[in-house]
Amino acid sequence: MWLKQTLFILVFCCGSFLLAADSTDDFKSWFDQAQKGDLKAPSEAAALARQKHYVFVYGFNNELLPGYFSENVSALRALAGKGVAIDIVATHSNLGLKENRVSVQKQFDAILKKAKYPLVIVGHSRGGSHAVLWALQHPKEVSERVHSVLSVNGAFGGSLLADYFLGLNTDVSGMSWADWTAFKAWSVGGVAVTPKLRPGYKELATGNAQSLWKDALKNHAEAIPVLAPKLFYVRASTSASQMSSMLSPGAAFIAQSGANDGVILFSGQRLESLGKVVMDLEGDHHDLVHFYPAAGTGAQYRKNFSYAIFRLGGLPLGPAPQKAP
Repeated sequence: MWLKQTLFILVFCCGSFLLAADSTDDFKSWFDQAQKGDLKAPSEAAALARQKHYVFVYGFNNELLPGYFSENVSALRALAGKGVAIDIVATHSNLGLKENRVSVQKQFDAILKKAKYPLVIVGHSRGGSHAVLWALQHPKEVSERVHSVLSVNGAFGGSLLADYFLGLNTDVSGMSWADWTAFKAWSVGGVAVTPKLRPGYKELATGNAQSLWKDALKNHAEAIPVLAPKLFYVRASTSASQMSSMLSPGAAFIAQSGANDGVILFSGQRLESLGKVVMDLEGDHHDLVHFYPAAGTGAQYRKNFSYAIFRLGGLPLGPAPQKAP
């Protein structure tokens, strides 16, 4: 009798432990927990999260947006300790994804050369595209050296704003007169810089972006099984009236085609055939990575997002820590 009781207790306790174990399904819960003011991580998860090398990949127009990821990095240091390994991969907005490849490659090579811990890669907007494209091109490194890849407001479907600035789609028939007037005035700056940024805009055009990813997935099919369990997406959308003034006019134009974050259609913020969505938010393109006036949220919002990234780093997903070669 006692043996049956002992086995029952063991099965019950182990089953409860497994049910309670953290997983990527908890990402939104971690963010919500932080939103309520609780940024305390379980000791084992925190210890694992500190044994990661965090890499943030800049998106389009990063040269004009000082402070990109700065609050995220500060929050992550506060959570993990000043000694936590953090690097930035910078990209050039006047170049397309293919043209940026050499620079991105060199930066990741340098990071991997010194990294003692598996990488947690966080890319925003076109930075998410850069991160995923690099990962598809380097399945061995992803298998052996990468813990996870998190794309935030990814630009996989391109941007209808790029279409407009390039003259590929200037249809405003679905906009109200007030929205069209505001958009017309707002878009002057984007049109003016188009010649300088044309290569970048070209690969962000919706048709070109879709073709690029179709080819990338076909050409790197062998990498898909390696990357799929490590790739995660955070998406966002909201109404133009709820966005920062930097984004709301463009959002009204994109809204003719569907829900968006002010830059990217909600439906274009992930690759449907690869990876997993871990969080959908009501918000704009900059809320999680920039400060005011680019974003409409406060610093605490980005601190809370960083807590969720920290908890992601605390999951036993990827390779064990190793010494840098």
